Amino acid sequence: MTAGTHLAGAVLTASLLRGFGLELDFPEACVCLLGSLLADVDTTTSGVGKFVKPLSSAIETRFGHRTVTHSLTFSLVLALVLYPVFLWQPAAYWAFLWGYLSHLLLDTFNVNGVPLLWPVRVQFWFFPSRSLRIKYGSQTETYLAVFLLLSGLWLWFSSADGFDTGFRRLIASPETAVMDYLKMRDSSEVYAELTGFNSQTQEDMKGRFLIVEALGRSGVLVEDSSGRTYAVSKFGQVVAYRIRAYAGKAIQ
Repeated sequence: MTAGTHLAGAVLTASLLRGFGLELDFPEACVCLLGSLLADVDTTTSGVGKFVKPLSSAIETRFGHRTVTHSLTFSLVLALVLYPVFLWQPAAYWAFLWGYLSHLLLDTFNVNGVPLLWPVRVQFWFFPSRSLRIKYGSQTETYLAVFLLLSGLWLWFSSADGFDTGFRRLIASPETAVMDYLKMRDSSEVYAELTGFNSQTQEDMKGRFLIVEALGRSGVLVEDSSGRTYAVSKFGQVVAYRIRAYAGKAIQ
């Protein structure tokens, strides 16, 4: 695969890591991008290989392209060598390693495959049929890169609070609002975007409210801008059609 495809794959990888709970910000995402290119240090024709030409030339002469650096063996060695980084910045450590592994995975889509168990010279492919494999620099690879990039960017902005929270916001019930409130209340104020109606006054209620407390697992107590409080649940004082919890100001 080309460097552009590997970078697009790293964007998706970073977004997935962020969505599954790794504390990833822009610097760690850049580390993931770097990791996705490193496997091609074994050839002087790659972008990263040109920067360290003596090293890439030595590896290419001794082992050839897509051999030692494209294996799980080398990935394990890399993980052990970089262990001090884990002690210092665990998010950057995992971002780099998963970026590196994303390179190996994407190369299994290629016609040539990858020797994942090197020095055992057995090639691995994602697709068993050669006709389904992607040729280097082909139009199909361009389509794949665009898909990976767009998917990664969309997930990056939608996964800031994790995929679990994103899923609960999609459901938008009082029960899911309780779960998000309990998750976020220790680090920040939590507010609710609420659409519902007051069962006592029969008035529609819509807007942003501060969540004061959870009412068991079935609802939340919210406060409006004037300081009035309301119990929000499926069958409570305020019946919620949809309610989503979001983090507000950080608690100092």
